[in-house]
Order: sequence, then C-alpha cells, then structure tokens
Amino acid sequence: MSDELDISAGGAVAVDTDTLRDAARGFDAAGADLDDVVGLLASAADDLAVGPATSQRLAGDVDALRVQAGDRADAARDVAVALREAAAVYETVELWAERRAAQLAGDDARVGLIERRIRALHGDHPDAAFDAVVLMARHTLTWPSDLIAQAQTSGALLSPYGAVGFFVGGLAYGVRGRGFGRVPRGAGLTGAASAVTVHRTPHTPTPTAPRSFADLAQRMPSGAAQVRIEKYTFAGAPAQYVVYVAGTRSAGFGGTQPFDNRSNLQLYSGQRSASYDATIAAMADAGIRPGDIVHTAAHSQAAMITSNIALAGDYDTRTLVTFGSPVHVDVGDDVLSIAVRHTDDPVAALAGGGHSHAVGAPGSFVVERSADPDPGLDDITMPAHDMAVYAETAALVDAGDDPRAAGVHDLVDELAEADAVEVFEYTAHRRSDRSGGGGGR
Repeated sequence: MSDELDISAGGAVAVDTDTLRDAARGFDAAGADLDDVVGLLASAADDLAVGPATSQRLAGDVDALRVQAGDRADAARDVAVALREAAAVYETVELWAERRAAQLAGDDARVGLIERRIRALHGDHPDAAFDAVVLMARHTLTWPSDLIAQAQTSGALLSPYGAVGFFVGGLAYGVRGRGFGRVPRGAGLTGAASAVTVHRTPHTPTPTAPRSFADLAQRMPSGAAQVRIEKYTFAGAPAQYVVYVAGTRSAGFGGTQPFDNRSNLQLYSGQRSASYDATIAAMADAGIRPGDIVHTAAHSQAAMITSNIALAGDYDTRTLVTFGSPVHVDVGDDVLSIAVRHTDDPVAALAGGGHSHAVGAPGSFVVERSADPDPGLDDITMPAHDMAVYAETAALVDAGDDPRAAGVHDLVDELAEADAVEVFEYTAHRRSDRSGGGGGR
C-alpha cells in the first residue's frame, strides 16, 4: 500500500490559479523588501569604506551581504514570474473547458467573453497555450498508468501475452477518448422514476458528528442498509443533513435489490435508476425537502447518485464527497467537490481521469494514490475499490498538512457545533421488475 497522496484541483490542474497569483505577489513583495535591504547595505558599505582600516575591512563583508541579498531579490522575482506563468497555463485549461460548456449551452455571449479573456491572457503569456496543450496531453497519456501496469502483470500471470493488460489499456484510453465518465455542468438523468420502497432500519450507536474525514468515510452504510442520513439541528439556523450512500450490493441485472448492475449501467449512461429513486425516497422520509441544506458522501455506484442529486439542484447541496466514483461531474461553483480515487481502481478509471480542469466551489480538490501497488492475482477482486481502503486514504488526508483539504475539515468542525443529531438508516427494494433479471441479495 502506498501512502503517497496526490492532491490537486483537477486532473491536469494542480492548484487554484488565484493561489498561485497570491503567492506570486508575495514573492514580488519579498523581492521589493530585499531591494530595500540591498540599498541599506550599499549605503552602509559606502560609509564604512571611507572610515579607518577596520571599518574598510568590514565594508567588504557588508558588500558581500549586499550581493547575496541582490541575488535573493532576483530569485524572488524569478519565482513570481514562474508562478504567474503556471497560473496562466492552468487558467487556459479552465477557460477552454468553460468555453466548451458555453458552446454546448448555445450561450454565444458567454463564448465571446471567454474568448476575449483567452486572448488577453495569451497576450500577456504567449507560451501558455502551448504549455496547456502539453499539460493536457501528459495527463491524458499518463493517468491510467498504474491500472495498466497492474493489468499487464495480472494478464501475464493468466496468459503468456498479457492480453488483459492490452484490453484494460485500450479500454482506459477509449473511455477518455469517447468522453465517458466526465459529466458536464447542466447535464441530467433521463427516464421515468422506478417503483421502489424504503424502510427504516434500527440504529443503535449514539448519534454524534464525524470527527475527521476518515470518520466521515467510515460511516458509509454497511449490512442491510444502503442509505444513512444524519440530521443536524442548530439553534437559530436551518437544519443540515449528511446523506451517506453505499455502492453496488448485487451483481445482478434486476430483481428486488435496486443497487445492482442494472442501476450501474443506467446511471453511467445518464439514465435514472432504481437506486437513485431509492435514495430520493429515503431523503424524503427523513424529512429532507427541496431547498434544504445537504452534504453527501458516497461510494462507487452511489457516487453517481449523489453527483446527479447535486447536479439537479433540487436541494441546497453544499458538499459532494465521492469515493471510487465511475464519473466526475462538473457540479458548478456552489458545491464543494471532493473526489477520492485510487489510480489502480478499475471502477474509478471509468471516470476517464476526470475533468482536466477544476470543478466545484473554491476549495474543491481531487485525491489520488495507488492503493495496491503490488500486482498479483488478487487484483481480480479489485482491492483498490474497497470502501475500507478508501477510508484509509481519507485517514492519510487527515494526517497530512495540505491546505487544500481544509474544506472537508471545516465541514466536520461545523457539524460538531450542532445542538442535536438524529440518524436514520434505510433499506430499499424494487417493487416491480419487468426485466426478468435475477434477484438481489
């Protein structure tokens, strides 16, 4: 297991461009301060040079310090320039994505504004467009490398030609090349609602707020329950809800279990599923109404459910946490998006490496790591997709000091201020099944 985390703003975008420019201004200020120091040292050296012999010898030492301070000032300005160039490259990636979204929406006025911003940006930074193309190409070519290496080794164990590796490699690049797994802003599910029933299940532990990101991850429903909802009541403020949804529970393609492969295929292809409707029904039973404040955490198939709930905008969804999601959704600027995916997880690979640009509200981030770097036959069971392993990754985020993870810790701190906590857990079933598929478990 690897403990090395890669936390970024998006697939190809490493950090927020405003952060880079703020840092550049800091280095500009440092350079200016050092220029003042250079001036003071130069004046002191001149004064000492006209004094007695002892002072003249000291003048040489002071002048050497002046040279060093000048070098540091120049280095600070060079760093500022490099930071602004990097910000221009990352902003180019984001602006191209925004322009594409505006074109798909038919918003010609928005397209024009974005193109003017691109021209102005590239006027100040002529190399940004080329560097952005290189950055995106590198991301496209390298994002499935862990998965392909794993599959090639496992394939070699199964056959002399490593056919599995070639298949997985082709599939991984095909997913991204066809645009699968990356859901644009404004998209929505199609199809009619399914007939489902939900029932509350007993819950024995004392309700408390999560204490960390790992604690949030460990609250994913287990056993019979598929949905867990926590209601947080605050004095003088609206209630907030945290909705946890578990992943696939059956390998079947129909039957009473709504969290099955039929729902997987429907959601991945942009259709409404029984598992989606079961989650909405559970939320309604727990008292969540349109416009209420909602935070979500979900694994695998359920991440597609909560992503589409956030995308629909019926609730005031403020946080979207996904583990091993087969899709990466551009939820807009009002939702804190936290995507955790393992680079050797075949299910997470269905997201095609995610969006190349940053998605979600400021402070959103993507966490990646190789969870099971040692290839072997056990890879067939997809250990890197296990929710318990994703909880371990969340614990590594807690243990780190990356400032980009502040958003999820702020959420935990906010929930801890609640005056009361209630917990509801639900099991769901399809009421009818016209496909003739196998039953759930």
